[in-house]
Amino acid sequence: KKEQRVKKNDIATLMLGIARIFLWWWLAESMIHFMYMHAIHNNEAILESVTFWTLGGLALAQVLFFYVKYLVLFGIPTMIIRLDGIEPPKLPRCVSAMYSFTGLWRNFDVGLHRWLIRYIYIPLGGSQHGLPGMMFSTAMAFGFVFYWHGGHGYLFIW
Repeated sequence: KKEQRVKKNDIATLMLGIARIFLWWWLAESMIHFMYMHAIHNNEAILESVTFWTLGGLALAQVLFFYVKYLVLFGIPTMIIRLDGIEPPKLPRCVSAMYSFTGLWRNFDVGLHRWLIRYIYIPLGGSQHGLPGMMFSTAMAFGFVFYWHGGHGYLFIW
């Protein structure tokens, strides 16, 4: 597929993009500094002593932190790509607006989703070979994601 060319950004748009990335970075740093969610999720005694509502809030905080961190890591290359006049994949949708795992896979990391479909799911048959073929292609795509993220046991359960 041919790359779409876009009008090169002017200096005001560039400065707005830089300011937005710094805002996301500051938010991520503030979350690490004030919320201690990474320390809490590694402390089994604390996790066993809190209510299920607290665990749910901690899980939401972890997911939102990942989203903000992803915006910073995705925003810098996106800005550079736009300076070259190429339209990058859309920024991920906020995880708070997701209501299904299907939506999460399709809309959070659009580039990864396209790559998985194009290079794993469709070449292995996709939905063209009935339910068994679809299940096999899906399992192989998830298997790749599992391997890519380190192959840890918690990822397998997820």
